[in-house]
Amino acid sequence: MSEAPICIRRALNTDVEGIVQVMEEAVRTMERPEWFVSDDEAFIREHIDSKGFTMIAEKSDLQGCEEEKGNPPHRIGGFLIVKFPGLSEKNLGHTLHMPKENLLRVAHMDSAAVLPSWRGQGLQGKLIDAAERELIGGPYTLLMATVHPENRFSLNNFLRRGYTVKATVRRYGGLLRYVLLKDTTKGSV
Repeated sequence: MSEAPICIRRALNTDVEGIVQVMEEAVRTMERPEWFVSDDEAFIREHIDSKGFTMIAEKSDLQGCEEEKGNPPHRIGGFLIVKFPGLSEKNLGHTLHMPKENLLRVAHMDSAAVLPSWRGQGLQGKLIDAAERELIGGPYTLLMATVHPENRFSLNNFLRRGYTVKATVRRYGGLLRYVLLKDTTKGSV
């Protein structure tokens, strides 16, 4: 019997517990603790459908990646939270001195984590790609992220997808971060 396929989809409220478990394990097993800043359950819930959305990678018990009503929850192996910061002071566009009209076009590729046993399959990149597809045709065309300069895995995932380093700053209590930007109006997603 072959291994269940890995599917990428938008998270639902019923996925919050699984996302929290991935986050907690990622924090425990991170090569360097300063590479990842975890969020709390309330933040995750807010970014399922109101202040953004979340993409998850899961193993499906089905032949394909189709969802079925009543199907038992799947094991989540990774996630990416997309945040719509609006005009808040946390909008990374402020770091680049963007005008108000551009700040409203910013979406953050915020928290991402993959379970250690799922690493090496390119899941973070697949989650980024899926999130970008979700954003096509909408108002969010300036995609931003932060990455610790030494986290070559995450950094390379973004750079390969057309993000560029625009600044180096201290955030999250003084931790060093690159600020990355991708303008989707300048090319295909």
